[in-house]
Amino acid sequence: MVTTKNTTDSTPLGHFTVNPEIQPGAQRLHEIRTQLVEQKATCVFAEPQFRPAVVEAVARGTSVRMGTLDPLGTNIKLGKTSYSAFLSQLANQYASCLKGD
Repeated sequence: MVTTKNTTDSTPLGHFTVNPEIQPGAQRLHEIRTQLVEQKATCVFAEPQFRPAVVEAVARGTSVRMGTLDPLGTNIKLGKTSYSAFLSQLANQYASCLKGD
């Protein structure tokens, strides 16, 4: 997902899906990078199973920050507070990238 942020809110600009098993081609990487720059994206997020090199390649040389979102909560132990821990983790992952932490 690609997100931009202004002073009042964060607006998703779109998303792109890259198969974690297949390295995207140069044309696809160029298209993604062009979208990031033209739409003045703030952050680009990837899921843990994706290779960080792909995100790094499209963000290199731009002001776009990179973040990781774990929508499966793979590192959260099951228990009474699992759901709240999951939501907190996602919120922190968004905030960290958007704030530039």
